[in-house]
Amino acid sequence: MGWILFGLLILGGTLIGGVFLVRNNKGKSSWEPAAPKNTRSQVLLKDSAELIPELEKHIREGNYELIDEVVDEAETFPPDKQVIIRQFIIESGAVERYKAGLSDVDYKIRALSADRLGKIRARDTSALLFQAMADKNEEVRLIAATALKSVGDPSIAGMLVAALKEPNRWLPARVAEVLISFGQDSLPALQEALKEKDPVLRGYVIEILGEIGDESATGSLQEALGDEDSNIRLRAAAALGSIGQNDSVIHLLKLLEDPEVKVRVQAIRSLGRIGGAETAGRLAGTVNDVDAAVRYASLEALRNMGPEGMNILRATAAAGSHPAAGRAREIIKEEGNQGSAKVNIIYKQ
Repeated sequence: MGWILFGLLILGGTLIGGVFLVRNNKGKSSWEPAAPKNTRSQVLLKDSAELIPELEKHIREGNYELIDEVVDEAETFPPDKQVIIRQFIIESGAVERYKAGLSDVDYKIRALSADRLGKIRARDTSALLFQAMADKNEEVRLIAATALKSVGDPSIAGMLVAALKEPNRWLPARVAEVLISFGQDSLPALQEALKEKDPVLRGYVIEILGEIGDESATGSLQEALGDEDSNIRLRAAAALGSIGQNDSVIHLLKLLEDPEVKVRVQAIRSLGRIGGAETAGRLAGTVNDVDAAVRYASLEALRNMGPEGMNILRATAAAGSHPAAGRAREIIKEEGNQGSAKVNIIYKQ
């Protein structure tokens, strides 16, 4: 999940300005601030019977100012009006203007066009927005990805998965964000990609499957636990922990003998999220692992495994010479404090 979080931090640092450079039908350019309240489109909306004829009139005259305003504010309209407006924009051909805008030399025009296509949500724009995700300008790339999530067209899931092979063109974290937004509809393309030999691609795909969290992916992920690449085993273990299926426990337990410390640690963390009391006994052994990271991961997992887990923690804490005794005592104290806080809340109620 690390690469996704890192990428999303980058996305969060990108600010989209509230002012865009737009062009009118005469080819001139001007700066326009975000639309104020009670704009013309809002006034026309009060009598929705007037809005569509007015828009048609402006299109005939080649004047798109009101069209742009309506598209920009569409998401503030009542849902039923949004559907009518989007359908009109698509059927009238006004959407073609924004498609063309994605190729404009000015990045601000490209960004605004992508934003408006996202608000219109026409599925036949998905491929164009996908290409815009590889734009040379960061703002355009970000807005195009956001627009694709709004359009919600899972038919391009295969294109997005293929883009993971070219991280220099398409930022994997951004591609992942769009695929995750498609949810279950992304699964066929993602599971097909697990058959690829490229371990980097498979690693990305496994993390995305974990983020989507659909139980139908558990079989493929359990199989990936036996991969020869330790990074694949690690990511598959993390993904299974996120999905949380009980039938993954038996597969994760096998990783407790993995030669790689990082894999054992992740398997234990996932068991801590899924496994109940019946798993605690197996972690009693990993508390004695030669590696400190494995021991401490085991202690953290045991705290989530009910009375059986706490009993193992107490036994470890009581063994003064045990290398994990100190941390075991800290966890017991923390759990005790949390229990006291819960009791106080109950009495106050």
